[in-house]
Amino acid sequence: MDTPRVVLLIFLLVFLFVTPDRQQSSPTQLRKLHQLLVEERYALDSLNSSLYGDFDVTNDKWVNVTGMRKDDGYAWDLLPQVQARAREQTVAILGSWEQIQYSNPKDGRLGSRYKSVESIDEGPLDGSNEDPKNQVVPFYQNITGIIKGEWVRSKVGIDREPPTLNLTRLAPSLLYSTDEFGGNVTGNGGDVRIKLEEKKSEVLRVKQSSVREVRAEMTITNEVSSGDGWKLALYGVHYPESGAVLLSTSSQKFPGIFVLPHFARSRPAFSLAQQLLNRTLMASVKEQEASILSSPSYPWASSISSAADILSPTPYCEYILFLQQHAPEFLSGTPKGFYRDLAGLQMLENELRFPTGATLTVVPVMKMSAVIFSPDCGFVLESKGPPAFPQQAGNHLRGPKLEQYLYQVKHAFLVFAGIVCAQLFLLTRQMKDASTPSTRSRVSFYTIAITAFGDGFICLCFMCIGFYFDGLSLMLLSTAFIAFLSVAFFGMNFLKEIWKVQAPERQERESREAVNQPNNRYLPVVVTAPAGADSLPLPVTAPRPIDIGATPIILPPDQDLGAIEAEDNSIPPPQPTTETTLGNARREIGALYSRFYFLLFAYLFLSIWAASWPRRLRSFYTNISVFIYLSLWVPQIHRNIVRNCRKALRWEFVIGQSILRLAPFLYFYADEDNIIDRHTAYVLVGWLWVQVWAMVSQEFLGPRFFVPNGWAPPAYDYHPVLREGDEEAGALMPIGFTQGITTDGGFLARTTEEPFRNGQKAFDCAICMQNVDVPVERSRDHGDGEVASSLGGGLFGQIPTLTFYLSTRWKVNTMSAIQSYRISISDSAITQLHQKLSSATFPDELDSAGWEYGSPLADVKNLTAYWRDKFNWRNVEAKLNELPNYTCTVQAEGFQPLRIHFVHARSKVENAIPLLFLHGWPGSFIEVSKLLPILVDGEKNGPAFHVVAPSLPNFGFSDGVRERGFAIAQYAETCHKLMQTLGYPEYVTQGGDWGAIISRAIAQLYPHACKANHLNLVPGALPGFKHPLLALQYLLGFYTPYERRSLERSQWFMKSGMGYFQEQSTKPQTIGYALADSPVALLAWIYEKLHDWTDDYPWTEEEILTWVSIYWFSTAGPAASVRIYYEASNSAEFRVNTPAKWVPDVKLGFAFFPKEIMLFPKSWARLVGPVVYENENSSGGHFAAWEKPESIAGDLRIMFGRGGGAYGVVQGKGGYS
Repeated sequence: MDTPRVVLLIFLLVFLFVTPDRQQSSPTQLRKLHQLLVEERYALDSLNSSLYGDFDVTNDKWVNVTGMRKDDGYAWDLLPQVQARAREQTVAILGSWEQIQYSNPKDGRLGSRYKSVESIDEGPLDGSNEDPKNQVVPFYQNITGIIKGEWVRSKVGIDREPPTLNLTRLAPSLLYSTDEFGGNVTGNGGDVRIKLEEKKSEVLRVKQSSVREVRAEMTITNEVSSGDGWKLALYGVHYPESGAVLLSTSSQKFPGIFVLPHFARSRPAFSLAQQLLNRTLMASVKEQEASILSSPSYPWASSISSAADILSPTPYCEYILFLQQHAPEFLSGTPKGFYRDLAGLQMLENELRFPTGATLTVVPVMKMSAVIFSPDCGFVLESKGPPAFPQQAGNHLRGPKLEQYLYQVKHAFLVFAGIVCAQLFLLTRQMKDASTPSTRSRVSFYTIAITAFGDGFICLCFMCIGFYFDGLSLMLLSTAFIAFLSVAFFGMNFLKEIWKVQAPERQERESREAVNQPNNRYLPVVVTAPAGADSLPLPVTAPRPIDIGATPIILPPDQDLGAIEAEDNSIPPPQPTTETTLGNARREIGALYSRFYFLLFAYLFLSIWAASWPRRLRSFYTNISVFIYLSLWVPQIHRNIVRNCRKALRWEFVIGQSILRLAPFLYFYADEDNIIDRHTAYVLVGWLWVQVWAMVSQEFLGPRFFVPNGWAPPAYDYHPVLREGDEEAGALMPIGFTQGITTDGGFLARTTEEPFRNGQKAFDCAICMQNVDVPVERSRDHGDGEVASSLGGGLFGQIPTLTFYLSTRWKVNTMSAIQSYRISISDSAITQLHQKLSSATFPDELDSAGWEYGSPLADVKNLTAYWRDKFNWRNVEAKLNELPNYTCTVQAEGFQPLRIHFVHARSKVENAIPLLFLHGWPGSFIEVSKLLPILVDGEKNGPAFHVVAPSLPNFGFSDGVRERGFAIAQYAETCHKLMQTLGYPEYVTQGGDWGAIISRAIAQLYPHACKANHLNLVPGALPGFKHPLLALQYLLGFYTPYERRSLERSQWFMKSGMGYFQEQSTKPQTIGYALADSPVALLAWIYEKLHDWTDDYPWTEEEILTWVSIYWFSTAGPAASVRIYYEASNSAEFRVNTPAKWVPDVKLGFAFFPKEIMLFPKSWARLVGPVVYENENSSGGHFAAWEKPESIAGDLRIMFGRGGGAYGVVQGKGGYS
């Protein structure tokens, strides 16, 4: 036994034996407990003698109990306002029932309830029901369940200063450990969760009314603080007929449960609560007195653990909670009158609690509104919902009844049991498939270990939960038993077989490590397995003996002693025996089992401990554990690389296990009643998807296709280059090549007798379990003049060459690198868009705000409605797919490869000019669509163009960049490499916005390829001392009217139009949250630019929403595109190589439009390069290719046509037939 395990066992035994038993209370603690009982007796006497109205702050009436006295400093002046606010909520909630006509099943009489606020004040909502004929609104009579929702700070008491309390006076017998109050809510919002329990509560009935005892555990989180929030226990009463609940915390400084009736809103409610509490509190006080020596406690402590309030008191804010149950919400389709009266709802409750097998078509959730008042900390909170907030923003507190919650849990566990069974089924099929040493050697031990570890953890967890919850024990223990079978009888057995098969490989690795150790006197004994066992062949890089044609004789290492003795005669010869080998195997397998179960139980205990950690630490632990668990295919990917083998597991096992093991986590991460961390869910899905696709690529492209040379150990090549006539030479292969093979042809069995096809023949590979095309050398008999290998025939003449095989695969992949592309947005993405549009919240707007404040509210609302109700993305998608769409993988230096989407319209004119069209923001590749019919066909008097219009990285349907620093130089490099890949060594560009800037970067970086730029966002260099006349003109302001208007336009943009630029170039992530989450925000953000940057262009709803939808459905997401502003602004290279930098060898053409966002005098523009064409347009704006396609096309035809300044710049591509 290993020393660490012995130490751990001793530590556990010492811990169990030396842990002291619970000690009795000390004399000081007993005095405190007696004092506490005296105070409780006094508070109980006060409750018995109190009348309704004795505690009336408005009339200066107080109760002589701790915390209820005038001088105690509590904020009781807010209580009447709190009660009024609770009453307002009740009226708003139940007011809708005034309009509901109902039919009494006994007499058919129609009626309604709660017709006035006065009737509410008289008591029906607070517990009394003197007139049974008024009972119309049905409420759940038993409210045991869990409700949760959001809270906001109430307007009640919002301006009041917090009370100042004297803890020494309030509780003189206690010495508080701190003066800082726990549970003090300081934010303006957060979440609240309330667990209500009255399953075993006392019930008091008086005439037609009743009251029940109820207990609640409330967890309230604050938006401005971290952690799990404050967890408090509250005790109180429930009025079933009215649906009202009144709860309070209790402590030594505030006996809330003893004064609870004074917080009731009516005399009948006070009387009912007083009678019930007199009976129940007296019994509890007697139990305290009887157990004061054995187990002292405070039954009504506000902390979950009552001992904390006695032994180490900490001041907590006290809470008074007013809950009002809503009438159940019934789904559409419910039979009329079904459960819509009290009798029907009671029948539903009875069926839930005591099932008889009746069909329950609808089980509405509980819904309650809440007002939370802290008298000592002086704040008031309320649930978020109507009428103060729209239903989309909050819907008060909602949740299932306990019975329905358990019903859902049972169904979830039933589904989970099915998942475990399906996992077990897939595992058994995989074990049957991997039944030979060869197939088992390919399976990663750690991949199967991760799956078995997960099953074992499920087994232990379900066993623990099953013993704790009686109602779920049978289902949980059954599922645990299935998981136990999976791990103990199947998973561990599979692991044991894999461990045994891979033992020679481990021994060889340990031997190599031993040889490499310095001062190693003894040589390792390397076991060479016979042909029937599993061992890998020698790497292709290993030295080979010279073949002399003789039949080789292989000696086992225990017989080849001559070499060892010649090396060192002092080394005693090894004496291996069968008993020794079997003993080692048993010890290894025993150690395997013990390590596995030790880690399993250690992780279980660590997870139980982690449940008590702070929320952030617990969340980090959980996410890391899940991420490691779902990395189960990483070891198999590594194993494939090491073994150089394509296929180890069945695809049904890989895909099935991936889905089955991911499904429970998706439920917990994505379901609205659980963790609700969809971002983490997306990461987990993406990570598993990457692993599966990595294994797919290994099968089709090769195990080491993406592994750089030298990163992996020498490869074992299972796909040789054979010589014609020796294809079946399995006997000539190295020992170990034919392990586990049932065919007579070695590890490659020919599957066809067809002649050569491109120098290859089809074989069935027993290693990869699939057909592969193997290169075969033609023999001399074919007379093709090829010379045979210098190694000759025999064993080492057949050594495979992995490089040749992978190069063949690489050539095929290169040919398919450029692929046609079809835009296809998922239905779920479109549905999600419509949901977001339907739940959009709009801001208000000042009167006559116009466009000065941004996108007008009316326009945005109209466009949102059109987007939601009339806009058909599928029609737009079909039109976009009519364009020649393609994708190609391009890699910028220092960054990951990116799949670039582009439109590539080739002209029928062979000598057409390659034109790279570059868009900007908020444009896209769609801007080129109006130019294609004009440019591609050409005219009799104009050249034709091959047009390439990519979606820039982070835009449209191109991939997003995941690394920082992808600036203008990288955009230029990507576009340049795309043109090179398409076979255009030389080309010209056209661009506006960022397209113009990237065009200038291409001209600076690749002047040998980029021969000309045509730009409609014209750069300009401020004239300096190198151009004294222009500088003087600038200083004196001698400009043409057009140039003067241009400078005014630029000044307007710098003053009023640069807000977006400042945000996107400094904090793109911040604005990204709005753009990625809200389609309305994205619409307003882009629509403003479409309006302000164009020259009265008549935008249609279809055009606007098409532009915006391309961003919404973009591959990288709507937020990715704005990062170009930050990366460009923070790039040192961009600050040096500005668009205004002079480039001598690239010709320039400019198109000036009056409503362009930035306009410079023509003299400034001529300072950036050799300008060969200029065109001053009378109208048009920033999106020239869309607004004025004829003008842009005309410029290009003139500039690059015969007689133009850039005619013939692309060698051999003049644009004419």
